[in-house]
Amino acid sequence: MFIEKIVEYREIILRQLKREIPEFEYNGMDKEDVFIVFSFFSAFIVNNLNNEGLLNRVVRLIDEICVIDNVNVKPLLDEIAITLYDCGYYDIIRRKLSGRAIGYFDEAIDKWKKGNGL
Repeated sequence: MFIEKIVEYREIILRQLKREIPEFEYNGMDKEDVFIVFSFFSAFIVNNLNNEGLLNRVVRLIDEICVIDNVNVKPLLDEIAITLYDCGYYDIIRRKLSGRAIGYFDEAIDKWKKGNGL
């Protein structure tokens, strides 16, 4: 049952990513761990912040992921939040996020800052 839930969550997340952001291409998406895919996706977001239409779809995807009731989702959101913050772009996307997503992102960034003595 536990393994089935992990596989189900992985398939849901990757299906949402492919549907919402078809511009994001990663050759190993179907084989890699979803966390690795989201590490590359985080960099993709940073590299495409000037594309308003794409950014709006990224925000919509993040908001959709936030409502998935699965403990494995949080690290994916953390990866995006920390990457955006570390690159100095968090404020650009923060004002577009839902309250729930802002809560996830702010918590992840606060923990990261504390862990890095910032």
